[in-house]
Amino acid sequence: MERFGWLFSEKTGISPVFSFEVWYFGNVVRDCLEQARVWLLKSELSVKEVGNRCGFQDTSYFIRVFYRHFGETPSAFQSPNAGVFTK
Repeated sequence: MERFGWLFSEKTGISPVFSFEVWYFGNVVRDCLEQARVWLLKSELSVKEVGNRCGFQDTSYFIRVFYRHFGETPSAFQSPNAGVFTK
């Protein structure tokens, strides 16, 4: 396994762990945040409940990740768009 890590790093310039994190945050979290937008717009769920459904146990962390991805907090996103779904 150590040899795999060395070869992976040698060929790609990054570690296998970093590569997985990039993939995970680039795909899994993005898909979850897109679903969070739908729940925030189309449901009566609180920000905490939406974060929990997305797998975030820490609401503050969910809010930070959402803000980084969309440029506004879940509450700000939810308020003016309540009941309206836009892309």
